[in-house]
Amino acid sequence: MVSRSVHFSVQELNELAQRYLPRKVMSEFSGLRIQSGGSVESPIQELRTCHEPIAEIVSLTFDGVRQMRQAGLDPSVAQAAINLVVDEAVEVLHLWQERIQELARQAFAKLQEERTAANPQDEAVYQAYALRRWPQFEQLLNAGRPLSEILLTVTDRKDCRVLREGYPAWYQMKYGLKGFDAAVADMHKQVDEVETRFMTDRERKIAATWQEIEVGTQRMQTTFNQALTAITNCRDHEPSRTPIPLWMPSPEGENVVWIG
Repeated sequence: MVSRSVHFSVQELNELAQRYLPRKVMSEFSGLRIQSGGSVESPIQELRTCHEPIAEIVSLTFDGVRQMRQAGLDPSVAQAAINLVVDEAVEVLHLWQERIQELARQAFAKLQEERTAANPQDEAVYQAYALRRWPQFEQLLNAGRPLSEILLTVTDRKDCRVLREGYPAWYQMKYGLKGFDAAVADMHKQVDEVETRFMTDRERKIAATWQEIEVGTQRMQTTFNQALTAITNCRDHEPSRTPIPLWMPSPEGENVVWIG
């Protein structure tokens, strides 16, 4: 008799593969999926450890893929199982990316409330001040005076807000969109430095936390990209030792956690 090779459809392969999926790994993924939707009392504290579930997702993926490759399954079934593990990991990873973005929004909103409470302003008084002060700044800018020089004339904290609100529109009217984002970012940086002269200790602490969240969320985007690459590479390659950036470098100087 001539033996015939058996060909399975994708659906049939997936159904077969489901029977052999690593139960502990898939259970851990389910737990991380549930955690990604939980509420928290302190979004800032949660953000400071948000690299941990991402590192765990990568570690679980590596473990699950290795188990499937070493299970002695038919190669097509093993590959289907690996794909299912990777698919689940990618889904959970995206859920955690969304959670981190939402936590950052909550943290910024909380800090804005604290910032406003620490520096209350009478809006009517400010608007009257801005109407008088902005034309003076605009005249200096139109005369070609650099922002750094103009900031030396700042004697009232309200000047910082006047510049933040007026400068972007002035730049766009003067130069269009060419270099707009960089110029506005530089303006905010310079104005922030000047404003610290007028801040209380409490406000400086709020500002430092604000900056931490800005830097941390940027680092977490890198973390997400690193994790996504490491996970998806597992479809066709052996898991490869991967550095996962921490939310912020540790006091000891540790910058990443290695997943192998």
